[in-house]
Amino acid sequence: MKIARFLLPCLFLSGYVAAQPAPQTKSSELKDATPSPAFQERDFWHFKVTARLTPGVSHSRALEDGIYVLRYAGGKIQVRRLIDGDEQPAGRRPVLLALLGLSEAEAYQTLKFPLSVGQTWRYTYEADGPRKIRTRNVEVRVAGIEQISTPAGVFQAFRVEKWENWSSGGPKWGVKVHNVPTVYFYSPETKSIVKYTLEDESGRMTDIELIKFGTSRSDQG
Repeated sequence: MKIARFLLPCLFLSGYVAAQPAPQTKSSELKDATPSPAFQERDFWHFKVTARLTPGVSHSRALEDGIYVLRYAGGKIQVRRLIDGDEQPAGRRPVLLALLGLSEAEAYQTLKFPLSVGQTWRYTYEADGPRKIRTRNVEVRVAGIEQISTPAGVFQAFRVEKWENWSSGGPKWGVKVHNVPTVYFYSPETKSIVKYTLEDESGRMTDIELIKFGTSRSDQG
């Protein structure tokens, strides 16, 4: 009887475990062929831009440090910068619009929908150099899916790697080949890139990360 009393709860627990449902796929898990996002009126994103400079090296600043607000209104993206708590117009910043895959600048073809792991694309654009316009070659690859943490939350995101290369110099001084990498992460949940890291040849690193997003009448506060 003692053995029976011992086996009965064991059998019950065994049956209970076997009866548990199979794990469900979370809605946040990514699927291949992720389509382009459908923006809604008053969608907004706050991005923090931080540049890490190399001491003793002169750097140009295409994008100032700070908090930038992107808002979808009237079918367009408004770009503003938070200064002392107030939003100030920031103009059409191509690198910021590229965080939503909406930049019209040739240099910022960051996303190509539908997005899927293993996807690659290439393009070229003309960039003004110190002496003349040079053609830059860009290759982009969707390397995989990673869990990314930002102040806005934790997201499953596509890891995208971009290489931009070009040559300079000539027969007299020799030819130098330049290769600049960029890594960024796109989340369908936020409809945006949530983290973006660029390192240029001077050693300057620019980090951009999502700190807030949503849809509302007002995203202040």
